[in-house]
Amino acid sequence: MSQPMANLPVVIFQFAMSPYQDWQSLAWAGALLITFSVLSLNILARVLFRQGSTSSH
Repeated sequence: MSQPMANLPVVIFQFAMSPYQDWQSLAWAGALLITFSVLSLNILARVLFRQGSTSSH
């Protein structure tokens, strides 16, 4: 835990700035992964809280 560790946004940035096309493709894939993860968590939270609020009324 006391050692530095990589995180996805920094890796995406480093790969996006690289001159290699395959690294840039991986950066796009990582960005899409983060985007779809946030989108799915948002949808899941909305569905769960909507069901919880309608059953209590």
